[in-house]
Amino acid sequence: MAAAESDATNGCERCWSPLKESMKGTYVSVEPIHPCRYLDEQPFRFNQREGDDADRFMRTLSWVTGRRVKYDRLTSRPVEA
Repeated sequence: MAAAESDATNGCERCWSPLKESMKGTYVSVEPIHPCRYLDEQPFRFNQREGDDADRFMRTLSWVTGRRVKYDRLTSRPVEA
């Protein structure tokens, strides 16, 4: 295997191994209607790995300030009356 191929493989594994770990440990009950949300979180975490926790928190908070998400959109289910 060439060096460039092994670098690409290691980069992919470095990004996706936390997903495997989180599915086994953190998210013990994953609902089948939300897998894309769990999958989207891993590249986000990987791309935001620079800085400390406070920096990441403030950056994320600045992205969501002033936005409103309704319950039915958040859960992908309509609210029952």
